Amino acid sequence: MIWNYIRKKVGADYPRLVLIPINDPSTGEVDFPNTLDQGQRSFFLRKGEKVRVQKKEIRSLNATIDGSNAACRISATLSRLQADDEIGNGNIPTKQNRETWALEKGLRTLILNVVEERTKSGGDENDLLQMLLEGAKNSTELSQDGTERFVVDNCKSMYLGGYETTAVSAEWCLMLLAANQEWQGRVRAEVLQICAGRIPNYDMIRKMKQLTMVLNESLRLYPPVATISREALKDMKFGDIEVPKGVHLMCPIVALQTDPEFWGPDSYEFKPERFANGIAGACKLPHLYMPFGAGPRGCLGQFLALAELKLLIALILSNFSFTLSPDYVHSPAFHMVIEPEHGVDLVLMKL
Repeated sequence: MIWNYIRKKVGADYPRLVLIPINDPSTGEVDFPNTLDQGQRSFFLRKGEKVRVQKKEIRSLNATIDGSNAACRISATLSRLQADDEIGNGNIPTKQNRETWALEKGLRTLILNVVEERTKSGGDENDLLQMLLEGAKNSTELSQDGTERFVVDNCKSMYLGGYETTAVSAEWCLMLLAANQEWQGRVRAEVLQICAGRIPNYDMIRKMKQLTMVLNESLRLYPPVATISREALKDMKFGDIEVPKGVHLMCPIVALQTDPEFWGPDSYEFKPERFANGIAGACKLPHLYMPFGAGPRGCLGQFLALAELKLLIALILSNFSFTLSPDYVHSPAFHMVIEPEHGVDLVLMKL
């Protein structure tokens, strides 16, 4: 059931990508096909033809929750809200606060429009959104306003946790493969050998060891979020450090996953081979690897996210070779997620 869900979402109704042919200065929009099978056979490029994928358009490949372009619009609004976040009083009508309020209002409208479309369609889908709507509808404790707030707040979490984090992880992985052609070739050879011209399925992506190593290394260097926080529910003591009840502890994931003391002197370098023997063999303290969090509050969707990433990267590698555009500027931005501040520019060539 999960694999059918992934195939449906990765193959359904791709938003448009802005593509610029290298030998043609004009800009055109290219519609990706509506089915995964068509997408595997052709991406509307001739063999050997090169195109440039501009900035953040790569993440549109990872949409959607409701099978439309709503995920991209909602994600873009969430990203702008992240960028507008500032320390200070959010109730003072400064220019930035007014812009933030307008974005929040627009985000609420976008989500409620998605809900209205789903309601009008009869609600035949069997997904998270439908379960959320049915749960809110069957609640006897929520007013009309309370129901809307419940739906909107949970949809924000779904889009941010289920779309945005996976999208930026795909961007970073593609960037690293574009910058490391040897590993791109190795993973492509593995994908082509295992798939042999067929559509990837769950059993196939489980066998892709090279791709798994690359994804693990990409998530080590660029985890979706920079920190995780935990609240002390009672007075605690760690060694000589006393932690009073109610204190929030911040765990810097990036620092832990790149500490040379535990990962070696090459901890800041892209070396997927460190995961040749799995996570346990990659680090002196394997529990320091936590791109999806750790413990009972770890990410529930980590295996689904990894399956989506493997499928997406495998499809791209089997159809394209790619390099970094000369316009690419490396600038990780630490917002609610760690994302490329200026996006990722790639030059793709159809195989």
